[in-house]
Amino acid sequence: KRRQFKTLSEEQETLLLDYPTHQERLFPLLAKSYALTFALETLRHKFVESAALDDKREVEALAAGLKSYASWHAIDTIQECREACGGKGYLAENELPDLKADTDIFATFEGDNHVLLQLLAKSILTDFKQEFSDGGFMAVARHILHRVKTEWVDANPFSTRNTDSEHLLSADFQREALQYRAKKLLFTLSDRLRSFLGKKLNPNEVFLRTQTHMVTLAMAHVEWFINEEFLKYIESQPNSSEKTALQTMQQVFVLDAIYRDRGWYLENDYLSGEKSKAIRKVLAKLYRQLRPQAHAYVEAFGIPAVLRNAEIVG
Repeated sequence: KRRQFKTLSEEQETLLLDYPTHQERLFPLLAKSYALTFALETLRHKFVESAALDDKREVEALAAGLKSYASWHAIDTIQECREACGGKGYLAENELPDLKADTDIFATFEGDNHVLLQLLAKSILTDFKQEFSDGGFMAVARHILHRVKTEWVDANPFSTRNTDSEHLLSADFQREALQYRAKKLLFTLSDRLRSFLGKKLNPNEVFLRTQTHMVTLAMAHVEWFINEEFLKYIESQPNSSEKTALQTMQQVFVLDAIYRDRGWYLENDYLSGEKSKAIRKVLAKLYRQLRPQAHAYVEAFGIPAVLRNAEIVG
């Protein structure tokens, strides 16, 4: 509801959310909040189900990744909202400074986020190794098949350059893009580890050389998991306006994730420069579609009025 910058031709100031810059800053954060809702609900169910199990490693690793992703998201979102409201957002009466102070600790509370992501990466590597130990020939065959598919995508100019909006908005492209990144990072990390160990490097030296790679793999895995859970929920729902609204949120979440990491995709020839530009244009169009329903999307969180005390929202 915040307004600013009245022009001579206007009777009242423009709503901040009508500015494309604010839509580009805030709508991806809103979409990520929706996406995290379903991933965290899945984690809750897995936690309950794991109570009877001796091995809780999978749940602990997933919790580590989601905790890191969600807490960083909260910190970034509050900061962006604070800046989006200008000087008013800094006033104590508008509560954003209190929220910032309360959530900042979670980047390190219950484990530093970077350390937790390394824990998740080690779990992914352990599962990868276990798959070969348990699966024998079939595991090797599956690995080779994944490698062939990855190499085919690398060498497929049509897929790399396809800028059609229907293609970019399809769940198939979005799923494949996130899965491709997670799989390729896993393959390249395992190759580097094997190479370093083959050179008889000290295990601690190997860890230091691959630490940033491990964090990147973990983040890619978390985003892939979040998108999968979001899509599973959407696909389980009957056709309705609510389902359509959630599909738009999911599209914003995943296309923003791909566009933010466009440097990696461009380096690995998964995207062309033209396709990267096309994703940016599709996102801008989605923001324009979201704008009329922005209030409804926020109301859907069901936050009680008693908790919305900021003067700025009045």
